[in-house]
Amino acid sequence: MIIFWTSCIVRKSDNAIDWKGCNEFTDYQVNVLQPLVDNAKFKTNFATQNNFQELERKIAQEINPSLVTLNSSFANLTNASELNGLINNYYRKISNGLIYSEIAELLAKQLITGYQKYEIKSTVNSSKHPNWEIISEGLTFKKGS
Repeated sequence: MIIFWTSCIVRKSDNAIDWKGCNEFTDYQVNVLQPLVDNAKFKTNFATQNNFQELERKIAQEINPSLVTLNSSFANLTNASELNGLINNYYRKISNGLIYSEIAELLAKQLITGYQKYEIKSTVNSSKHPNWEIISEGLTFKKGS
């Protein structure tokens, strides 16, 4: 059984789990990207309420519905080429959502207080392909607690 999730590919075989790529990405994010992001500030002509609201709208009305649609179409795939296309689209939407949520969080730091940042969460909806032993996890962006 193979499970795809954000930037990590989890392979389960012979009771062993291989988290391919997760450690390197996490190290890079924690040691390189996060210090840069923590000190980032947007110019006042970009840090507007309208831009903030547009990012929130994109996550809620574009990214999340696209993730649902892609996940539900998983069970109807007929070949590996379609699977590759779906995975590429799924990762692209997740990447876009992560970028939008990070920018929204940075804007919120400049514009409002008490902002809850978006987090990627697994939904209860997963899709199993009837002929392949592959499951696609449903993901969505939700405000954290």
